[in-house]
Amino acid sequence: MTDFFPGIYRLELMRNLQQQLQKMIDSESMPELEQSPLPEKLAELIAVADEESVLFETQQLISNFVGNFPQLTPLISRDLLWLLGGDCLHWMPDEEVELYQQLDELYHNALENDESFNWVETRKMLSLKTPNIH
Repeated sequence: MTDFFPGIYRLELMRNLQQQLQKMIDSESMPELEQSPLPEKLAELIAVADEESVLFETQQLISNFVGNFPQLTPLISRDLLWLLGGDCLHWMPDEEVELYQQLDELYHNALENDESFNWVETRKMLSLKTPNIH
């Protein structure tokens, strides 16, 4: 059985984003972020992130975040965009989507063959083979 669980990893990435946003709010470097409902909504979604029913809401939140704070888009993990899917894929170039499709196929092959799988290391390996993808 693989030791990678997409839902758990997605939750870790959401928490990481929340921590980064909180640091920005605490530093008062972006007052408009503090006044935005987006960080609070992210916290609410993290509280129930293990429920697939909030996946669409999380996709919408991330899309709103990118739309309202494009300068903060680098804070959002590419893995998170992929694992959320839906509208979040619009924020990824085609070449990157192709890389993640390969990664997803390798993950599912590992699942089928009851093999260990390291998402991050495999992504890094694929990224090295694909120029201009981070």
